[in-house]
Amino acid sequence: MGKASEMRIGLLLQADRTDGGVYQYSLSVVDALAKSDPSYQYTVINPGRDASKVCEGIDTVSPPRDGFPIGVLRRLYVESLKLLPVPVPLLIPFSLTTLGRWHRREHTGNGMGLDLMVCTVPTAAARHMKVPYVMVIHDLMHRYQTAERHPWKERVFRDSVYRQGAHHSVLTVVSSEWSKRDLHKFYGIPLDKIRVVPEFVPPYVREYQGLTDSEMELTLRRFNLPGRYVIYPAQFWRHKNHINLVKALYRIKREYQAEVPAVFVGARKEAFREVMSLIERLGLSGQITYLGYVSDKEVVALYKRALALVMPSSLNVSSIPVIEAMTLGTCCLCSNIAPLPEQVGDAALLFDPSDETDIAEKVWRVWNDESLRHDLSARGTVRAKERHTAEVFAQRWQGVVREAINICGDRGKELPVTRTLSEANR
Repeated sequence: MGKASEMRIGLLLQADRTDGGVYQYSLSVVDALAKSDPSYQYTVINPGRDASKVCEGIDTVSPPRDGFPIGVLRRLYVESLKLLPVPVPLLIPFSLTTLGRWHRREHTGNGMGLDLMVCTVPTAAARHMKVPYVMVIHDLMHRYQTAERHPWKERVFRDSVYRQGAHHSVLTVVSSEWSKRDLHKFYGIPLDKIRVVPEFVPPYVREYQGLTDSEMELTLRRFNLPGRYVIYPAQFWRHKNHINLVKALYRIKREYQAEVPAVFVGARKEAFREVMSLIERLGLSGQITYLGYVSDKEVVALYKRALALVMPSSLNVSSIPVIEAMTLGTCCLCSNIAPLPEQVGDAALLFDPSDETDIAEKVWRVWNDESLRHDLSARGTVRAKERHTAEVFAQRWQGVVREAINICGDRGKELPVTRTLSEANR
């Protein structure tokens, strides 16, 4: 191993904006390492070419678009889950993917000259690139999901990628003690090989945290929003549980003859049509506003002007929106499913996500109790400063990289390489 200042660390950035929280987490890792750690030379490897301005000023490589690109592999994956006995990406050799073809052509045999690679999403590509790597595994929720969302084919696919990825990694990073226990329980990964780095609010929140009242008011007028509303920023996956929040808002309207306006922000996924249909059927179209995918500046304004964040996810390991809300001083309500209570502590009002009556009760309580909102907001601000600052996130990630580099040095940079799976894209 050479001097620290001469060592090159690759940051493999495969997530894109449609990945929501995973994408934002990836940008946070880039920010914490490439922009904050002068100890090593960092290079962002960005086959998806969707890295935002966070990567400006950073050495970035975007492989040419030959071979099977990430977007195509994702579509093939989704469609083959419906129609075929095996997900198609499992059958495509790594050498035929965009990343594989580029790596073979430009970096045959030398591992790109990298001393370590950090993969911000689970991917089988790392094992083919002949570079020691650290891999992030955000959650093992496919082990808990119903068959409707995660049929056996998807479970087999994810298990293969996650288990092999963690097994061959130098270190594996997760966001909570819950995920650490899951990784050990389901895949037998040694606990001393897993590092917990709590999630941090994305860089754009810090950038726009100081928005003026006039800037925020402009956003409200642009979207024609009321002065008071609750917000739920989440992609429309079924487990995000928009359905029960809609039912809870309808219950409030029916029982209290009062409307609690809500703003939904996020990409259209599997449950979108079902949610929109329910909103129309219950007569809530004028009360619930769907804004789609908004800009970073706009989402910060929406948070800051919201009366509260409501997070009714029925299956979650951790929640970036909760961290964003606490950082921006927005009152939080969220599901009581583990490990969200571990994440929010006493800084949020908890409810049972399967019980629309409980959701309605908690939303109505916060809607009418200014003192409670102020108390939860204050607690959230304190908790965010204690656990989710840029400094804490950067220090933990830099510690992981230093430790991984030391481990590689101790074992002579040996890396088991397998050649049986194509890269996995989420």
